[in-house]
Amino acid sequence: MNEPMKTNKLKKTMKKTMKKRKNKSLKNHKLYLKKTLRKSIIKKFLDSKKQIICKSNVRPFEEENDFMIKKNKRKIENIQKKMQHILRKKFVPKKILPNNDFYTYINYEWIQEATRLDEEYKNEKYIVQYDDFRIIQNKVYYQLIDIVKKYIKTNKTKRAKEISNNYHAGLKLLNDEQARKHLNRYVAFLDTCRKSQKEKDAWYFLGIMNKNEIISQGLPFVISLNPDEKEPNIGRISISQPQYSLLDFNVYIDDGVDENYKKNYRRNFFRYIDEMFAAFFGKNHGFIAKDVFDCEQEMIKAMICNKEKDELYTRIDKKTAEKKYGFDWEHFSKSYGFETPPPFFITNNINYVACGTKMFLDGWKKEKWRTYYIYVYMRQLIRFHEDWRSISYDFCGKFMRGQERIFPKELMCVFNLAYSFNTFLTNEYIDTYANQAAINYLKSWPRI
Repeated sequence: MNEPMKTNKLKKTMKKTMKKRKNKSLKNHKLYLKKTLRKSIIKKFLDSKKQIICKSNVRPFEEENDFMIKKNKRKIENIQKKMQHILRKKFVPKKILPNNDFYTYINYEWIQEATRLDEEYKNEKYIVQYDDFRIIQNKVYYQLIDIVKKYIKTNKTKRAKEISNNYHAGLKLLNDEQARKHLNRYVAFLDTCRKSQKEKDAWYFLGIMNKNEIISQGLPFVISLNPDEKEPNIGRISISQPQYSLLDFNVYIDDGVDENYKKNYRRNFFRYIDEMFAAFFGKNHGFIAKDVFDCEQEMIKAMICNKEKDELYTRIDKKTAEKKYGFDWEHFSKSYGFETPPPFFITNNINYVACGTKMFLDGWKKEKWRTYYIYVYMRQLIRFHEDWRSISYDFCGKFMRGQERIFPKELMCVFNLAYSFNTFLTNEYIDTYANQAAINYLKSWPRI
């Protein structure tokens, strides 16, 4: 009894187990079918995408290149023919052969272009320090000449006639006779003042020559009207030392340094002076070029003397100038043009006033200082001579500054016009070239 019961129970258990396994198998089978179906759908989708991509207009590079070549075959052939024509064309004259002058042969076109540009910009070759300011300044020179030409042409007034005379005189420059006439008149004035026994005539000469701003820069004392540093809104008379001939200040100093360099510099300077005197007075002129150098050395020594406390700003009244330093401010200022001498003048080097006054008065009657005063006038006069201006260029331009070309002759008239009609040229230039938009823009900037 017990045995059959156990058998039936075992059968029931096995049936349940088989049923579970069957259900699980069926479930797994369904999952498998789902996965298979999903994979099939994805595969079909991807295949369809591939078909879409293959049906697009995109070609491989080689295919595209071949297609473009076939499509533009005629154009490419024409371009090739033109290139062959250019490459076969001779740019070099037949006389220039690569086996004789290979450099010119391969660079011929470049050399031609460089020569053309050199000719086009030749009027800027006198500029030594090439920057925007100097390039624009050169442009302004030519613009001023254009303004003058237009004004002369369109106006028949007295001023137009004066400007015309000044302009055309500046273009012609001086010949030998005219230059010597100017210098002889100056030398006669100088000798008349030197022969006088009155000390005031030395100051009279200095005041008269200071009126000429081209000449005054080389005189022992230079007058200028500048804004007062303490009161910038007021212009006051200043007295300063001159501008010296040599750019390298060290050449004046005998300290045993760079002796060969200084000797060569001085030798060229003496040659320049001698050539100027020879042009005006002949080869046997009798003047000593070294005297000019010695006078400038004396002025430098006066500039660096230590007689007074060194100050960059000093007001000196008439009484102090005359009694303490021997500086005759009254005669100096009156000969310069003041009816009533200003109560004081300003100097940035009180030591030069003190030592320079003694140097000036002691040297007034000396022959070497006569040579110097003639040189100061002559070196400026020679720049306006038709041929002799090359003497100035060879030393002042080429030797000292490395200037490639002499200052253009057609621009020489600008300086005469600027000294004579400065206000007129300024107003005309503003009326012609003022850029109001740029002016307004700059005015809008905040003040610092």
